[in-house]
Amino acid sequence: MAPEPKKAKTEESTDKVGEEAEKGAAEEAKDKGPPPELEQDAPAAKGLKIKEPPAFLTQDTTMNCIASGFGNMLMPLTDGGLQFLLAGARCNVGLKAGRYLFEAKAVEFMTPAEDPSARQRSPLPRNQLRVGVAAAGASAFLGDGELSACFDAEGAFIHNGKKQVCSQRFGQGDVVG
Repeated sequence: MAPEPKKAKTEESTDKVGEEAEKGAAEEAKDKGPPPELEQDAPAAKGLKIKEPPAFLTQDTTMNCIASGFGNMLMPLTDGGLQFLLAGARCNVGLKAGRYLFEAKAVEFMTPAEDPSARQRSPLPRNQLRVGVAAAGASAFLGDGELSACFDAEGAFIHNGKKQVCSQRFGQGDVVG
Protein backbone atom coordinates (compact mmCIF):
# COMPACT_ATOMS: atom_id res chain seq x y z
CA MET A 1 0.00 0.00 0.00
CA ALA A 2 1.42 3.35 -1.06
CA PRO A 3 1.54 6.23 1.39
CA GLU A 4 -0.78 9.16 0.76
CA PRO A 5 0.80 11.98 -1.23
CA LYS A 6 1.93 14.97 0.81
CA LYS A 7 -0.16 18.10 0.60
CA ALA A 8 1.65 21.20 -0.70
CA LYS A 9 1.54 24.33 1.38
CA THR A 10 -0.65 26.96 -0.16
CA GLU A 11 -0.37 30.71 -0.10
CA GLU A 12 -3.49 30.88 2.04
CA SER A 13 -1.73 29.44 5.08
CA THR A 14 1.19 31.92 4.83
CA ASP A 15 -1.23 34.82 4.32
CA LYS A 16 -3.03 33.90 7.54
CA VAL A 17 0.23 33.97 9.48
CA GLY A 18 1.12 37.39 8.00
CA GLU A 19 -2.31 38.78 8.85
CA GLU A 20 -2.03 37.58 12.44
CA ALA A 21 1.37 39.28 12.80
CA GLU A 22 -0.04 42.55 11.43
CA LYS A 23 -2.99 42.39 13.83
CA GLY A 24 -0.63 41.84 16.75
CA ALA A 25 1.52 44.84 15.76
CA ALA A 26 -1.60 47.02 15.38
CA GLU A 27 -2.84 46.03 18.84
CA GLU A 28 0.56 46.90 20.37
CA ALA A 29 0.45 50.32 18.71
CA LYS A 30 -3.05 50.92 20.12
CA ASP A 31 -1.84 50.07 23.61
CA LYS A 32 1.01 52.60 23.42
CA GLY A 33 -1.15 55.39 22.01
CA PRO A 34 0.04 58.30 19.88
CA PRO A 35 3.40 59.85 20.76
CA PRO A 36 3.11 62.98 22.92
CA GLU A 37 3.29 66.36 21.16
CA LEU A 38 6.62 68.00 22.02
CA GLU A 39 5.67 71.52 21.00
CA GLN A 40 2.62 73.01 22.68
CA ASP A 41 0.32 75.55 21.06
CA ALA A 42 0.90 79.19 21.89
CA PRO A 43 -1.81 80.95 23.90
CA ALA A 44 -4.45 82.70 21.80
CA ALA A 45 -3.59 86.30 20.95
CA LYS A 46 -5.85 89.00 22.33
CA GLY A 47 -6.75 92.02 20.25
CA LEU A 48 -5.70 92.81 16.69
CA LYS A 49 -2.84 90.79 15.25
CA ILE A 50 -2.03 93.36 12.57
CA LYS A 51 -3.13 96.98 12.41
CA GLU A 52 -3.52 97.39 8.64
CA PRO A 53 -4.31 95.01 5.79
CA PRO A 54 -1.29 93.46 4.03
CA ALA A 55 -0.26 95.26 0.85
CA PHE A 56 2.78 95.92 -1.34
CA LEU A 57 3.69 99.59 -1.15
CA THR A 58 5.45 101.25 -4.09
CA GLN A 59 8.35 102.49 -1.94
CA ASP A 60 9.07 98.89 -0.89
CA THR A 61 9.40 97.50 -4.43
CA THR A 62 12.13 97.69 -7.05
CA MET A 63 11.62 100.07 -9.96
CA ASN A 64 10.62 97.31 -12.38
CA CYS A 65 7.98 95.71 -10.13
CA ILE A 66 4.33 96.60 -10.71
CA ALA A 67 1.59 96.05 -8.13
CA SER A 68 -1.75 95.01 -9.60
CA GLY A 69 -4.78 97.29 -9.25
CA PHE A 70 -6.81 94.48 -7.70
CA GLY A 71 -5.69 92.11 -4.98
CA ASN A 72 -2.08 91.62 -3.95
CA MET A 73 -0.59 90.56 -7.26
CA LEU A 74 2.87 91.57 -8.48
CA MET A 75 4.38 91.59 -11.98
CA PRO A 76 7.82 92.52 -13.31
CA LEU A 77 8.15 94.88 -16.26
CA THR A 78 9.32 92.98 -19.35
CA ASP A 79 9.70 95.65 -22.04
CA GLY A 80 12.97 96.89 -23.53
CA GLY A 81 15.36 94.54 -21.76
CA LEU A 82 13.78 94.89 -18.31
CA GLN A 83 12.96 91.17 -18.40
CA PHE A 84 16.61 90.48 -17.57
CA LEU A 85 16.51 92.42 -14.28
CA LEU A 86 15.42 90.96 -10.96
CA ALA A 87 12.31 92.45 -9.37
CA GLY A 88 11.54 92.42 -5.65
CA ALA A 89 8.89 93.61 -3.22
CA ARG A 90 8.36 93.72 0.54
CA CYS A 91 4.99 93.57 2.26
CA ASN A 92 3.96 96.36 4.65
CA VAL A 93 3.14 93.96 7.51
CA GLY A 94 5.77 92.82 9.99
CA LEU A 95 5.69 90.28 12.77
CA LYS A 96 7.81 90.05 15.89
CA ALA A 97 7.26 86.55 17.27
CA GLY A 98 5.05 83.53 16.88
CA ARG A 99 4.13 81.08 14.17
CA TYR A 100 2.46 82.48 11.10
CA LEU A 101 1.84 81.27 7.58
CA PHE A 102 1.48 83.20 4.36
CA GLU A 103 0.97 81.79 0.89
CA ALA A 104 2.11 82.90 -2.54
CA LYS A 105 0.89 81.58 -5.88
CA ALA A 106 2.94 81.63 -9.08
CA VAL A 107 0.27 82.74 -11.54
CA GLU A 108 2.46 83.03 -14.64
CA PHE A 109 6.03 82.24 -15.68
CA MET A 110 7.12 84.23 -18.73
CA THR A 111 9.76 83.22 -21.26
CA PRO A 112 11.83 86.26 -22.24
CA ALA A 113 12.91 86.69 -25.85
CA GLU A 114 16.61 85.89 -26.33
CA ASP A 115 19.29 86.43 -28.92
CA PRO A 116 19.88 83.08 -30.74
CA SER A 117 23.64 83.36 -30.19
CA ALA A 118 23.06 83.46 -26.43
CA ARG A 119 21.88 79.82 -26.50
CA GLN A 120 25.47 78.64 -26.87
CA ARG A 121 26.06 79.40 -23.19
CA SER A 122 25.09 77.01 -20.42
CA PRO A 123 21.35 77.11 -19.67
CA LEU A 124 20.29 79.11 -16.63
CA PRO A 125 16.84 79.12 -15.05
CA ARG A 126 14.70 81.41 -17.18
CA ASN A 127 12.43 82.33 -14.30
CA GLN A 128 13.45 83.03 -10.75
CA LEU A 129 10.98 83.24 -7.91
CA ARG A 130 11.89 83.55 -4.24
CA VAL A 131 9.35 83.54 -1.42
CA GLY A 132 10.49 84.22 2.12
CA VAL A 133 10.85 86.57 5.06
CA ALA A 134 13.19 89.46 5.83
CA ALA A 135 13.84 91.99 8.56
CA ALA A 136 12.64 95.58 8.07
CA GLY A 137 16.05 96.90 7.00
CA ALA A 138 16.90 94.02 4.65
CA SER A 139 17.27 94.17 0.88
CA ALA A 140 14.26 93.43 -1.31
CA PHE A 141 16.32 90.59 -2.83
CA LEU A 142 15.77 87.66 -0.48
CA GLY A 143 18.54 85.33 0.66
CA ASP A 144 21.45 87.68 -0.04
CA GLY A 145 22.25 88.58 3.58
CA GLU A 146 21.81 87.56 7.20
CA LEU A 147 18.52 89.47 7.53
CA SER A 148 16.52 87.33 5.09
CA ALA A 149 15.73 83.71 4.27
CA CYS A 150 13.73 82.25 1.40
CA PHE A 151 12.82 79.31 -0.78
CA ASP A 152 13.30 79.59 -4.54
CA ALA A 153 11.49 78.01 -7.49
CA GLU A 154 14.27 75.43 -7.85
CA GLY A 155 13.39 73.96 -4.43
CA ALA A 156 16.35 75.41 -2.51
CA PHE A 157 16.50 77.19 0.85
CA ILE A 158 18.66 80.33 0.69
CA HIS A 159 20.04 82.25 3.68
CA ASN A 160 23.10 84.49 3.84
CA GLY A 161 23.98 83.65 0.23
CA LYS A 162 24.18 79.90 0.94
CA LYS A 163 21.89 77.64 -1.06
CA GLN A 164 20.71 74.19 0.09
CA VAL A 165 18.42 72.07 -2.09
CA CYS A 166 15.74 70.71 0.23
CA SER A 167 12.52 70.34 -1.75
CA GLN A 168 11.10 69.81 -5.20
CA ARG A 169 10.86 72.70 -7.63
CA PHE A 170 7.62 74.60 -8.05
CA GLY A 171 6.24 76.40 -11.05
CA GLN A 172 3.23 78.01 -12.65
CA GLY A 173 0.01 77.47 -10.72
CA ASP A 174 1.72 76.16 -7.57
CA VAL A 175 0.94 77.64 -4.16
CA VAL A 176 3.79 77.81 -1.64
CA GLY A 177 3.43 78.69 2.01
